[in-house]
Amino acid sequence: MVAGVEPGGAGRDELTIDELARQAGTTVRNVRGYQERGLVPPPRRDGRRGLYDQEHLRRVRLVLSMLDRGYPLTAIRELVEAWADQRSLSDVLGFGAALAAPFTTEAPATISLEELAAAVPGGGPEALSRAVELGILTPAGDRFTIPSPSVFWAGVQLMRDGIPAAAVMDSAAAVLAGTDALAARFVALFVDHVWQPFVEAGMPGGDLARITGVLERMRPLAEQVVTAALAQALQRHSDAATAAGAGQVWPGAGAPPGAEPAARRARSRSSEESTSAAAAPRSTTASASGSSRRAASPPSSGPSAASRRASGPAR
Repeated sequence: MVAGVEPGGAGRDELTIDELARQAGTTVRNVRGYQERGLVPPPRRDGRRGLYDQEHLRRVRLVLSMLDRGYPLTAIRELVEAWADQRSLSDVLGFGAALAAPFTTEAPATISLEELAAAVPGGGPEALSRAVELGILTPAGDRFTIPSPSVFWAGVQLMRDGIPAAAVMDSAAAVLAGTDALAARFVALFVDHVWQPFVEAGMPGGDLARITGVLERMRPLAEQVVTAALAQALQRHSDAATAAGAGQVWPGAGAPPGAEPAARRARSRSSEESTSAAAAPRSTTASASGSSRRAASPPSSGPSAASRRASGPAR
């Protein structure tokens, strides 16, 4: 930064192009390229020097942020030109801050190969290679960078609990692929249904604050939806596994309400129907047998008419 007021009128808050590039986290070549494409306004001239202010710095950071998120240079140029013509500085800065805000505050960590071996005694070279392939670890000289310590230590804990390293790596691959697909879907919702219509409408000045609000709300909404859906899925699968395991030890025991497997319910119904069907013939047979005995046996109330006639003259 140019200190004080120097000959030629340079102000205290003005930057040279080298200082601008360094503070924005890019190169002088990139800054000049953005200027040539109209993404960054020209500097104030002080003789042969170009001097930049805080607005230039914010603009460069915004361009870098949008490039990181996949926006093409032509779209960025249209946006910054529209802002310059129509939008208030507060709206522009509000959207820029929302766009540049990180999705996580988790700081990366580093770990040495020795520390890694001590943390995961049964990991082995194959697990290490797979972790690097998945981006869970990134080689950095004689150490490894851990982009997400939460993901890394979750896997370590699973291995310490006895789950094989290969199974943990397979699960990590599935989780990372699934969350990547979910993230792409949520971003597409914003781009296709919020951002693109805004661009096609000519980026009206009154809509920028609304677009910023949608962007700010979508981040926590996406996290809430994924967390809630995962919790429900875990509950369903846990109940099913509990029911199946309890049935192996003690049939019919331990199943949570409504969690009895369909096959077991079908077997129960089939057993009841078989019992009823077996009982019906026995009842019919018993009834027919009783009727047969009654038809074959004489009444027990007294002698027959033929017996009384035979015994009469004798008396």
